[in-house]
Amino acid sequence: IRIPLLPVMLNELGYLRESAPGVDGLIGLDVLRGQSFSIDFGRRTITFGSPRTLRSSARMEVDEAYWAVEVQMLDRTMRLLLDTGVSAILLYRDRLGDRLPELRVERQIRGASLGGAASLEVVTLPRVQFNGTDLERHAVPLRNSPPGLLQPVAGYLSLHALQPPRVSFHFDRRTFMVEGTPP
Repeated sequence: IRIPLLPVMLNELGYLRESAPGVDGLIGLDVLRGQSFSIDFGRRTITFGSPRTLRSSARMEVDEAYWAVEVQMLDRTMRLLLDTGVSAILLYRDRLGDRLPELRVERQIRGASLGGAASLEVVTLPRVQFNGTDLERHAVPLRNSPPGLLQPVAGYLSLHALQPPRVSFHFDRRTFMVEGTPP
């Protein structure tokens, strides 16, 4: 991929040392949305260009700031951002209102981001489905969403929750494809 002019942001990535040692940088949507691509998690490769068709596909909403898909949860359709950097489903309580029932906290985990470290609660959601397939149900409910940002989005769908061997992002067709199903 050649990008003649790419603005970059310099920042300390020390918060990634524990979960992703050896990471020198993060590639953003400004680079990735330039063409379709596939990720093969087993081979640890990203292939750019027209992706091959995978077993399951769903419509992907492509916005300037995010990629989102719909999941079925709590008897409703919810829009979640696709994210490779989170290890569980993240939900914004303030965006779900009374739809998110009181859930028992299973454990506490430590999370880290550019904003700093935080102690997070992990809960088990009722059934969650993506494109008719049951997902990993562990989630981290966050109290508040970022003010004024990503209004139509209820949270983040971790690719880890899908547990796929391969995924493809086909931007011309606005399609997200997944190979295999989670256990």
